[in-house]
Amino acid sequence: HSQSSQGPQTPKTPTSPKHNNYVEEDQVEEQAEEYEESELFQTEVNDLLDRLNLKSEEQSEETFQDEVQLEDEDFNLKKVLDNLSNLYRESQRESKLKSEQIADLTAQLTSRDSDIYARDTMIRNLIRENEEKDGIIRNLNVKILQLTKKK
Repeated sequence: HSQSSQGPQTPKTPTSPKHNNYVEEDQVEEQAEEYEESELFQTEVNDLLDRLNLKSEEQSEETFQDEVQLEDEDFNLKKVLDNLSNLYRESQRESKLKSEQIADLTAQLTSRDSDIYARDTMIRNLIRENEEKDGIIRNLNVKILQLTKKK
């Protein structure tokens, strides 16, 4: 489609003042077609496609790395959660065991308190009985003394 610049161009509409614009548009279209067919254009397109593919690969790799990192973080969080859950269960078990031990010790102390109270009561009763016997002995001693003086 190349037009020679030697001869005058045949106007599409000779009376139109835009005659020169038609010629320029035709030339631009021709140059664009020639450029699209040129090796330079193909090389530039291929370079752009290569860069686009490379960028896409880099983004895919970054996305993959991000996914791997997220999976690692997710795994680590699950491990931490499992550990916390285990610690909580262990703490609950220990707490229950300690509550049972406290209840057992409280029962033992209550039983010992009862035993001590019973022994204390028994000792007080023995002391009272001994005091009564001491009183009886004193009275008997006084009577013996009185009887001995009368003789």
